[in-house]
Amino acid sequence: MSQALIDLVREKFPEAVVSSHSHRGDDVVTVIVDGAVRMRDRVIPGVDLGTIRAQAQQAGEAVWSRVQEWDPLGRTAEQMSPWSFPLVTDG
Repeated sequence: MSQALIDLVREKFPEAVVSSHSHRGDDVVTVIVDGAVRMRDRVIPGVDLGTIRAQAQQAGEAVWSRVQEWDPLGRTAEQMSPWSFPLVTDG
């Protein structure tokens, strides 16, 4: 994979900037904004992604556990959003 550094302030070829949008987020390794490093080696300083994921999971579970309270038809989460495929259990 080739790596590129694009200086948006001094960029003389705007088409190079447009073509850079064809990449995925996984292609980004380091982000610098106004001279400040916001992400280095895919790590955002001061941000604990594990904690954020756990908080998001907890919030999502709290919403789904109360869905029957605000659904006009009184459906449970399983009734509103059934599994596409049956769950396989051991045995």
